Amino acid sequence: DAVRGAFNLQIGGLNVTVPYKTQVMHSLVEIDDEATLIGAVNTLVRTEYGYIGYNTDLPGLYQALTSEGILLSGNKVVIIGAGGAARAAAFLCALKGVKELIIANRTVEHAQNIVKELQDKLKYSNATAYSMENVGEIPGSDYIALQATKVGLS
Repeated sequence: DAVRGAFNLQIGGLNVTVPYKTQVMHSLVEIDDEATLIGAVNTLVRTEYGYIGYNTDLPGLYQALTSEGILLSGNKVVIIGAGGAARAAAFLCALKGVKELIIANRTVEHAQNIVKELQDKLKYSNATAYSMENVGEIPGSDYIALQATKVGLS
């Protein structure tokens, strides 16, 4: 209803946040390829017939990392969290050739779902899910850590 109302009011664009990044997708006339891959949108752009959905998490994170000189390719990454931002970060890591990806979450099944999506959609097999209770068991060191939980949103 909100998307339809915004369109009728001729609003040029909208930003979407949790918990609506996935739910809003059924209200769009088109979804960008990266947003489809990630399974969530956060930016809606008005067209003549409705809104197109985009996800700016992936390119935004990539720009933030590279502007600080942080390269993902060939490195090891731990993502803390398994929501929409974590999903985008995980897809970015897989697309940029991260050597090893760990996704740690309180509910390990949510992390496992992202690992499965990476395998199914990108044939990326270097990801592992961990429960936050077991992060002390992550082998090795020298990981880039990405905090992608809701901490700080309230």
